Amino acid sequence: MKKLFGARIKALRHQAGLTQAELASQAGISDRFLGRLERGLAAPSFESVVILARTLGVDPGELFQPAPRKSARGKPPEGPPSHPVGGPGDSPVSGVPSQADFLKGIDGITIKCVDPEMKLLWMFSNNPFMQERIQGHQGRKCHSHLHGFESPCPGCELPESIRALRPLSGELTVPEGLTFLTRSAPVFDETGRLVCAIHLTVDITERKHMEEALRLTQARLEHLLASSPMVLRTCSPDDPFTPTYVSENIRDIFGHSQLDLMEASFWLSQVHPVDAERVRRAQAGLAARGRLLQDYRVRNREGVWRWVRDHQRLVTDCEGRQLEIVGAWQDITDSKASEIVLRSSESRYRDLFLTNSTVQLLVDGDTGAILDANPAAQAFYGYTCGELRSMNIADINTLELPVLGQRLREASSARTRVFRFRHKIASGALRDVEVRVSPLLQGKRVVLHSLIFDVTDSQTAMQSVKPGRDCAALLGMISDMAAVLDSGEKLLACNEPLAQALGSTRDALRGAPCPPELSDVLHRCQQREAQAGLADETWLRCTFAGREAQARATTISGQGQPDKIVIVLRDSPGLPGGR
Repeated sequence: MKKLFGARIKALRHQAGLTQAELASQAGISDRFLGRLERGLAAPSFESVVILARTLGVDPGELFQPAPRKSARGKPPEGPPSHPVGGPGDSPVSGVPSQADFLKGIDGITIKCVDPEMKLLWMFSNNPFMQERIQGHQGRKCHSHLHGFESPCPGCELPESIRALRPLSGELTVPEGLTFLTRSAPVFDETGRLVCAIHLTVDITERKHMEEALRLTQARLEHLLASSPMVLRTCSPDDPFTPTYVSENIRDIFGHSQLDLMEASFWLSQVHPVDAERVRRAQAGLAARGRLLQDYRVRNREGVWRWVRDHQRLVTDCEGRQLEIVGAWQDITDSKASEIVLRSSESRYRDLFLTNSTVQLLVDGDTGAILDANPAAQAFYGYTCGELRSMNIADINTLELPVLGQRLREASSARTRVFRFRHKIASGALRDVEVRVSPLLQGKRVVLHSLIFDVTDSQTAMQSVKPGRDCAALLGMISDMAAVLDSGEKLLACNEPLAQALGSTRDALRGAPCPPELSDVLHRCQQREAQAGLADETWLRCTFAGREAQARATTISGQGQPDKIVIVLRDSPGLPGGR
């Protein structure tokens, strides 16, 4: 456009028979500036356009019209006179664009010339919104003709430019919702008197809509990044430990600022010394694999070590050249701690399960399938671990299937924790067992952790007690701590395990009053029997001789014989894992 404008100035100067120096002198501009204008190296101001047009004796719009082609004799072809910008008429020369055609290439442009009273002198526009209002514009005030206002448009800088006698630029939104980028400049004559003002506008409505949409999108993205549990970053492949970009939530998650991370290898300096070498080695393999995922510890702003999961991906172009590394840091301290505790808990549970001398089985609460058995269970039942895992609890429990199913449901719901069963071992022998059950939830499946105690000997001894039977013979059949008392709670006899627990001998205790701690256990057993009537089915948990124990008491009555009380105590092993 500058070259076409310069060519038109030069053509009109030649037609007027003026040199560059003469035209520049008459227009009041330097001949050097005029030369740059004619060569298309400089852009004229509105003031220069008006001054040059007046000096050359043409309408300002003529300066934007391409020079007419010369005829074969070097004279311009004849044709109708040119029209002002925005006026009616065709091109002055057939086949040559008019000045209106020339300005059509600038989308959304409108040029208005107004007098000091804001009345339109001439106007050009290729903006459809303004083109509808061009007709009949001359002599009417700009704001009244174009927008129907009685006073200048709110926000328009044209009146202020005329009042202040200086160029002004701005941005204007009209009532119709369109937004324009504007430029206003006053034009003076040779005496310095204000002649008119040029007002140029470019429709930027679509651009404003795009900017607003982009702003909203950017705001949403920033919100997502700020609320994300992951810190996003990019790095150069040459320096993977110094981000070229890091999201703002780095401060919320790790306490460090974005500026901290931009320092050379700052992140690597925060990696735990134990993990640093492993992190470096893993980073070196990114180029070969293209992706990297690793966990390590870093120090946050407060100096606390946090576990971080580092995701990385190497971005390359179509020729395989490395462009950048994109990645994310995620704080996994809480999940890592849970993982460590769970692993430790599982290890501790397995140790207690495998090394405990108490017979233990893991049984499916729904089907009764034996899921696992510890070595003590293998020794008790006479089966290998693999054989027990292939069996169902019904294979060793002598209860009828419907009754056994009911017991499994009671155990799974924790309504009953202690059961008495008869189990069949590999040799075919039957053993009376007491089973203490704890239901464990694994996913959606209930697993019954069963502690199994062989009570065959104690049960046999209790059943074989007859009035008048020798106490020593009776106690010799019981391997647990046991004693026989008369109705006045005098010790008639006790076995060796009980004597050792009391720190005495069998002979010293025979005929002595019942020791207070044994008497206390006896009274609790009798009280429980009176309240619940369950002493013959369940054991009482108690403390005896400084250790956890289970106790049962049975009263033996016979015709013509005084009543005798048999009390049996045994150690009460805890459940694995503190259950």
